[in-house]
Amino acid sequence: MPRTISHTKETLLRIQEKLRRESALSIHDRLEFLKAHFGVSMKDLADIIGVDEKTLGNWKRLGVVGPRDSFRLDLVYEIVEAARGVLKPGKEHLWYNTPNPALGNYTPVNLLKDPQGLRDVKNVLERRKWGLPA
Repeated sequence: MPRTISHTKETLLRIQEKLRRESALSIHDRLEFLKAHFGVSMKDLADIIGVDEKTLGNWKRLGVVGPRDSFRLDLVYEIVEAARGVLKPGKEHLWYNTPNPALGNYTPVNLLKDPQGLRDVKNVLERRKWGLPA
């Protein structure tokens, strides 16, 4: 079925609403969400984002993330986005913390701490999203 202008407009409105809701979250809430999503401690989350735990604490306390660090945080959010519709809501942490044959039997959460590993995890999620062997 061809996409109509009104269909495209509906899609854009949904995206705008999603961005509005997510941008309304405080840094504290975003970090807590990521911690629960990946099923990790604050120290492990700091390792995944590529900062030390003290920096993460400062972000939560001050509610501000610098531009250099926000880039890495955005990459981590891309993994969350890739997982939507692929991993069972509320059970994502089980997948991230289980060794995965498609990732050399490493746990996805450990691979997220490295830029190449982050890309590998995203690739496996994207392949699963499209029903391809991971």
